[in-house]
Amino acid sequence: MASFNPNNRDIACFLVVKHSWKGKYKRVFSIGTLAITTYNPQTLEITNQWSFDDFVGVNPETRASNNKNGDEFLIHIRKKSKVENMRFSSEYTQDILTLLFEFETKFAGRKVERMRYNCFKEGWTDQRLQVTLQVGGATLYQLNRQSAVVARYPFKEIKQIIKVSDYPGGFVIEVGEQRRRHLFATSGVDQLIEEVRRNANENVGYYVPVAKDPLTLDDFKLTRLGLCSKDEMITSYVEFKVQKFSPKHENPVRRLLCLSEKCIIERDIATYSVVCARNLTSIVCLSRDLKDPQKFTIEYENGEQREYTSNERDLILASLIDGSRGSSNYQIYVASRPYEKHLRILPFKYLLDEDGELQLMRHITNVPPGLKKSDMIRRFNANVPYNGLTYSAPSEGFFSDNKGRVIIGCLEAVLSESYLKDEIDGVFKTEAQLACLHRLFASKSGFQAFTAVNGVREKLGNLVVSVLKWNHEAIDHATVEMLCSLMQPMHPNYELKLEQLNKKSLLSSRDFVEHLLDLVVNHVERTTGSLVIASMLDFLTYTVCAPYSETTSGEVFDMILECVAERGRSFYKLFHNPSMTIVKGAGLVMRAIIEESTPDVSKAMQVLSLTEGAFFNPFAHGFIIDGQRFESSD
Repeated sequence: MASFNPNNRDIACFLVVKHSWKGKYKRVFSIGTLAITTYNPQTLEITNQWSFDDFVGVNPETRASNNKNGDEFLIHIRKKSKVENMRFSSEYTQDILTLLFEFETKFAGRKVERMRYNCFKEGWTDQRLQVTLQVGGATLYQLNRQSAVVARYPFKEIKQIIKVSDYPGGFVIEVGEQRRRHLFATSGVDQLIEEVRRNANENVGYYVPVAKDPLTLDDFKLTRLGLCSKDEMITSYVEFKVQKFSPKHENPVRRLLCLSEKCIIERDIATYSVVCARNLTSIVCLSRDLKDPQKFTIEYENGEQREYTSNERDLILASLIDGSRGSSNYQIYVASRPYEKHLRILPFKYLLDEDGELQLMRHITNVPPGLKKSDMIRRFNANVPYNGLTYSAPSEGFFSDNKGRVIIGCLEAVLSESYLKDEIDGVFKTEAQLACLHRLFASKSGFQAFTAVNGVREKLGNLVVSVLKWNHEAIDHATVEMLCSLMQPMHPNYELKLEQLNKKSLLSSRDFVEHLLDLVVNHVERTTGSLVIASMLDFLTYTVCAPYSETTSGEVFDMILECVAERGRSFYKLFHNPSMTIVKGAGLVMRAIIEESTPDVSKAMQVLSLTEGAFFNPFAHGFIIDGQRFESSD
């Protein structure tokens, strides 16, 4: 029986097709810390494992006549005294090859000596920084003086290389969908470009184009940020002071983290110069450290991470969530642990097919031997976007067809899980459970199943009441986010009747509603829980604010208005919150109460707004013209 290295840890996994004399069959291809492993995607059993000590090499298959899509690659394994070749194909071949070459120094019998070039880099400060560029097997590396890697430019991400006419030895690499530009200069520019193109073609099967027309230094400065270079992309409406942790700097550096309508921008505090900018749509996940109340990480779709600390952490996260969803990024979410890339079987920018989604749900319903249901829930969350299953539209026989039964079975299996706050990873497991429910309810079938399937509502109610007793901020936020997925459909072609039924069923208990509203009151009094407050304001917006209130029954609507009005003082305190996201949400809710409640309640709320100073703060927010704040000198 084959033995497998128990110390190997998966780093990244990809769905592939293996080609052998037996035929073609799907496998999960894992690149780990010590070995390459393949798994059966249906059972998650290990089918093969090759230590890097026996791994001779890898290359794209360019000679096969039936490889028209260019998606095949070969791995070369040493077995006894000979080398065997194994053929795979995948639409993620370039991603697989790029990551494999990160470990080329571990390949069997390979002594790799890659060329290094002494260069200057034109930085955002307009100063020439001395750096070293190393042309790797599949990536161009930027090294510091200690030869540590501080930046990576994968060949497959390089859109083009452009020479700079008025900058001796200068060339620009244009990277990623954003087409961010980086300017370097070296005496061996032609040799470097030739080596990059040769390695990209031989090792990754990617053609790196070189632009015919050169660029000028002034043109580079105007377009350094690529598609984010325009003024409207980098004109921010909110700014936060943070400390950034980066391999480029020995110590944390102070930055301004800013948000515009489309971008997240880093600026230098001293000069206000733009250091970098990225599209909000490129953010996948925000993770916050439960042990350090200031630490958070932003995960981008290209796999890069940026780590920061700030005493306004949760305000920043709430603003990032609101701004990203305003830019149509509905996949962004907050978690309490770093994104688990090793559980995902495809790159961020791709979505699973219908069979893949079904398999993930079957793994939760029938857990493979040797694994736990909590592991399967984490795997589901890593592969299914936060805004729900892609293939979930019910057919006419929704509750009898195969897909419907699988979704219902998965829902019931997740709801049956119960964890204790004090058990090992109890908070992480419960947060993952609630995030999984959010993904299921965000889909059309799950949204419908809440009221149509017996037992789902009762089990969910018991779960929510149980976990809210923990008084844990991360769990409170995950709970409210999950409930929001039942209030407002996140899928296309939704039915208003289902939305109406869900709201009526979810909000039928006054005690339950008051318990949720007390989350806001408690966090306002403690000046904590910005994420919980922001999610609760979304929850109330879906209930009492137009146009969402059209599907709220009159009885429930009046009850919600009354309950919020009783806590009006706490809600008006939110008008002094430094987060515009929270101020905006509180304003929408209080306006609905003043406009829609009884004359007595409306008058009481207006008087309370004056006593709490809530009238003047939004007035000050409106006193902004062309980005300049005008303040009285008195």
